[in-house]
Amino acid sequence: MQAVILAAGFGRRMGLQKENPKALLEIGGMPIIDHILGFLGQAPGIDRVSVRTNALYYPLFKEWLKNSEFTGMVELCSNGVQSTDGSLGAVGDLEEVCSGKNINEDFIMVAGNSIFDFSILPFLEFSGTVDGDVVAVAETTGRKALKAGSVVKVAGESRVIEFEEKPSRPRSKLLALPLYRVSRETIPQFKKYIMDGNDRDNLGSFFAWSYRRRPLYAYQVEGERYDITDMPSYKRIVSLFEKKART
Repeated sequence: MQAVILAAGFGRRMGLQKENPKALLEIGGMPIIDHILGFLGQAPGIDRVSVRTNALYYPLFKEWLKNSEFTGMVELCSNGVQSTDGSLGAVGDLEEVCSGKNINEDFIMVAGNSIFDFSILPFLEFSGTVDGDVVAVAETTGRKALKAGSVVKVAGESRVIEFEEKPSRPRSKLLALPLYRVSRETIPQFKKYIMDGNDRDNLGSFFAWSYRRRPLYAYQVEGERYDITDMPSYKRIVSLFEKKART
């Protein structure tokens, strides 16, 4: 099975442009992307990972990969974009990776700015029991997080019956995480979604559109997820990992 890590953002909210991509920032003594690859590496079935970056950061990722323990499983893929003006958005990047790498099978998609502190294996096991796409979700009572993310409602057998991006009034406590099993039947829908003029920036917007066309299931994870969105969140998570290391 293949996996795709989306790491083509320019870190505008962190003031990182021309300095360092978020995925290469260190937390707990290693780059964020190493945490992600270690997470994916728990599954022996994941043998190839495409890391989508932009042209500005591509040389930095190339330098990182030279000394990485994950060299054998990682393939870098630049979108050719040097600045935010030409950004393809997460959906555009994902569609180009699938087209350019001829991905025509189920694959795992993760964001390059998140650390998952749980095993991927139960998620993959559940994914193998359903015919459709699967999103990892976590229950939270934090309305700020719910209003800033993708909120999911489920019915019997964990089928998603509502998927709303950045809701002003969240109708569920289930927050979608940037961890998906995308089924092969969904891959052609990326291009259709883009050609129809829909928002390309947020993956949540795509799944808010696609769940009405292709079944989407939610798997509720047990464990923490750390999302690095801005400098305060980065410093807070660095501090948390430092405290964990001392205990």
